[in-house]
Amino acid sequence: MIAGELPEWSPVEAAAQLAEQVELAAGRGVVAILVVPDAALAELRAEVRARFPEGPSGDRLVEFRFSGGDDPDGRLRALNFARDRLLRDGRVVLIAVSGPEELRRLQREAVDLVVAPDLLGTVRLPAPERPWSEVARDLRAKMEERHRVLDLTGLVPATAEHRAVELEQVYIDLVDLSRRDEADAAGRHVLVLGDPGAGKTTFLRHLAVRLAGGAPVAGLPPGVPVLVPLADYGQDRERRVRPFAAFLADWLEGLGVAGARAILDHLDEVVLLLDGLDELPEAGARRAVLDELARLEAAAVVVTGRTPVVDDLRAAQVRRFEIVGCGRPDRRQIREVIHRFHRILPRRHGRDPDDLFRRIRQDRALRSLARNPLMLVFLILLHDLDAGLPDRRVEVFHRLGELLVDRWRRARSLARAAGGEGGRSWTPADVMRVLGPLAWAMVKRRGRPVGPAEIEEVLFEVERRRLPEEVAREAARRTLARLERDTALLVRRPGGWAFVHLTVAEFFAAREVLRDGERWARLTARPFAYDSREIVVFAAGILGVIAGEDDRLAELGAAVLRRSLRPGRYDQRHPSLIMGLLDEQPGFAPSLRADLVDRLFRFLFVNAFSPWKAELVQAEAVGFLEAARDKEHGPQVREALKRWLVPPHRAIRWDRVERLKLGNLKDAMGIVDGWVDLSRKMKTRILRDLVWNNHLLLRRLPSLLREYGLDDQPLLDAFRQQERASLRLIGWAAADPPERPGERDPEVDAVMRRLALGEGGPTPD
Repeated sequence: MIAGELPEWSPVEAAAQLAEQVELAAGRGVVAILVVPDAALAELRAEVRARFPEGPSGDRLVEFRFSGGDDPDGRLRALNFARDRLLRDGRVVLIAVSGPEELRRLQREAVDLVVAPDLLGTVRLPAPERPWSEVARDLRAKMEERHRVLDLTGLVPATAEHRAVELEQVYIDLVDLSRRDEADAAGRHVLVLGDPGAGKTTFLRHLAVRLAGGAPVAGLPPGVPVLVPLADYGQDRERRVRPFAAFLADWLEGLGVAGARAILDHLDEVVLLLDGLDELPEAGARRAVLDELARLEAAAVVVTGRTPVVDDLRAAQVRRFEIVGCGRPDRRQIREVIHRFHRILPRRHGRDPDDLFRRIRQDRALRSLARNPLMLVFLILLHDLDAGLPDRRVEVFHRLGELLVDRWRRARSLARAAGGEGGRSWTPADVMRVLGPLAWAMVKRRGRPVGPAEIEEVLFEVERRRLPEEVAREAARRTLARLERDTALLVRRPGGWAFVHLTVAEFFAAREVLRDGERWARLTARPFAYDSREIVVFAAGILGVIAGEDDRLAELGAAVLRRSLRPGRYDQRHPSLIMGLLDEQPGFAPSLRADLVDRLFRFLFVNAFSPWKAELVQAEAVGFLEAARDKEHGPQVREALKRWLVPPHRAIRWDRVERLKLGNLKDAMGIVDGWVDLSRKMKTRILRDLVWNNHLLLRRLPSLLREYGLDDQPLLDAFRQQERASLRLIGWAAADPPERPGERDPEVDAVMRRLALGEGGPTPD
């Protein structure tokens, strides 16, 4: 093993690790091998001796220093020969080597002793102590340096153009952290959820830059910002499982922040910004991180993740973290972003930014795409390249991908085949044979960079399909060398390469799935796997919109239906995938669309979810149903609404659609004099305690029926007949409290009037 790949500890931590191994051994001896610089040896010996003092029956600790490769008295050979006896006697054998070269010589000369050590690592030199004020100053400077600029490399070939823009020039605020009790912002824990491309990472970068410059941020206390990609922590956990706080100090020192360990004693002055909870590949790691963050006494903690991360959270974690969603840009913000990018991008074709905005405003499909920030940037780039504006998401990725692949190829980043510069030119298909497997590997690593060795193995597998093995290895090395010179669609990051955005990798991974029979079989067998949602949706779009492969598209849709059935409670990702598939509009046959819509309605009205998952499911469903009227599945949605709600189907589980929380009901209801002035007489917080937040879909159903040309009266009659109908009305009225007394949501007001039981409004049951 290479010394640089070993876990690293301070002398105190190394001694503690050794003591832990001895305890785990339960009487059996242990062998520890540590790479220890001379300057740290005395401190290590003192710490170890403090834990293993010499007793009356003799010394349990056996120390040996291996330096310079010398063993004049043969003691190393004797220890190697006596290994089994020492372990039987319960001895603690500590071998300290002075450097990596000595470690390699030790592994050659004492094979029995080092074949399976109980502890293997390095001891770092004690860092000179620095005042926290200096460390904090360096942290602010480092955060501003890393996040002030938005780098668009990866969306254009690196050899052709390099576009870097000031983040604040293009940033629009889509996440609202403000709240009324600003005085209690310290110690706040927030989980920001959103779809792919919703702007979660950009939001954290914006927070880091503002806090680093000392600017106030609504809803957060002032503090030293530290933005950490959780993918880096996930990569660290692959080698060793350790607390996030221990990783944080080492990670900051790796960025060049001297004395970064001081942060652990000053967390109450730090705002932790942690990006990509979903990029930790194991559910246990995601839960462990949130548990630890909840215990850290930081000034505030803001974590981002894709919405499906809630599927793995426990109720206690949901209570400790406020869940905040990413908003979507409105028309004014869309126009503002277009104009900001127009000022930054070169005017190749004299394109008018108002022309793009006009086309988005007039085309409902484009407008839907533009409400996702990542897709809006892609539309701007396509408009800038004069490449036309497709109105489906998969077409945008396909068009942009094809353009960039072709420009990359023409820029000679992969201009020649494995035979060298004089070989045949690579076709777009050749480039895709490289990008597809790389994308698949990166998605499986949740977007974490893939290092040179792993990339070479991926390229070798690609080349081996068409070349002899010995030639394929050399071809893979040459392709890797070209990647090092021009990354194009890939971005060079610490530890290797990654796509500019995880969603871009998922698109190319979907293309790879459709090329590879084994991966296709795995995807259709487990379409609801944690990392499969976007690949399934993109695969459907490519099959139906780009390739026109109706049979395989039907096979994919049937697999989703088949795998959507299971006993017990469901996860948020189950209905979310079906909504994503339908929204992609891949051209499913009408009968298959009807089956998928009916399965979705069973999720909404029959199947069971945990309360916080049900809230997210219903919030997503409202947006889906509102937009579906003008999409290809609109007729099937209308028929399903009619079949399920006009009149309401007997299979509907109203207790699951809306749950009433009856704690302190009597006291709370006593405050209500009438629903007309309810918002002035009763605190919103009390009302939200009365009714679960997942009443959102139920409140929108009457107007949804009317939008689809259906009669909502049978539904309202059914509402009136249900138990505690008046309490439901109170919950509806308080769900979105008016900004000023007397103002009320007209929709809620109209429904409540029609359901009122008497002149004075509803009374408590």
